Amino acid sequence: MVRLHPSAAGKFERAFSRKIGLTAVTLTAAAVFPFVAAHHPPTRMTSRERVLTTLACQQADRVPIDYFANEDIDRRLKAHFRLAPDDGEGLMQALQVDFRGVSAPYIGPKLHADIPERGVTVDNWGIHRLWIEHASGGYWDFCDFPLQEATEEQVAAWPLPSPDDFDYAAVRAQCQQYAGYAVFAGNAGLPDVINGNGMLRTMEQTLVDLLTDGPAAGSSSSTRSCAGRSRPRAAPSTLSGWARTWARRSARRSAPNCTAGSCGRCTSRSSTWRAPTACPP
Repeated sequence: MVRLHPSAAGKFERAFSRKIGLTAVTLTAAAVFPFVAAHHPPTRMTSRERVLTTLACQQADRVPIDYFANEDIDRRLKAHFRLAPDDGEGLMQALQVDFRGVSAPYIGPKLHADIPERGVTVDNWGIHRLWIEHASGGYWDFCDFPLQEATEEQVAAWPLPSPDDFDYAAVRAQCQQYAGYAVFAGNAGLPDVINGNGMLRTMEQTLVDLLTDGPAAGSSSSTRSCAGRSRPRAAPSTLSGWARTWARRSARRSAPNCTAGSCGRCTSRSSTWRAPTACPP
């Protein structure tokens, strides 16, 4: 059996991605060429063993594989492997994906109505999405931004899912179903208050809220329980401090000739700080 050095495997991976045009999919060489491995790979492992071995900084039989793609690329991959459009598990097996996500299904009422006449879908957080067509397919994009002009009171009254409206018993069954895989819960979006707010309030308004200590930003950044209590969160003044620090660093990168403090604007800590278009000599 032919075995490739890892450096050669990377070249095959890049060439394969260019060949079929799947540049937005997480797909490693090991998924496309199962024979790619080190010169003396360990005995074949289960997905769970492979991930645990890798996390322990030891050599696994191959690099663990995860998968995430937009809807259009997902559709094309399923067609390539001759799978049904809804056969997500079949695609994961075809790509030899080592991870499986588990979650508690939502069983509560729909909190925000879709807008079918415009083709807009609205999830239970109130985020609006519209399908955008292009030459090779399409993708879901955010639209409407219902809290863009909202007051603090409107944000506080915005319907959100109750923790009691999820079927947590289903998680155990999912874990048992995926016993041989590396099981995880959640995703990168869970702690992401910037993008989460931006989908409802626009990204521009979210950043302005942080810079100006807008009260609506503080309300929408907190996670309310079903009893209406807010969990601890960073104070708006802290968030705006982070935003100002980021903006100052961005300004210095764009104006490298400005020494710290020489123009008096790059180091200002005022809540009304604005990034300079150009620093004086």
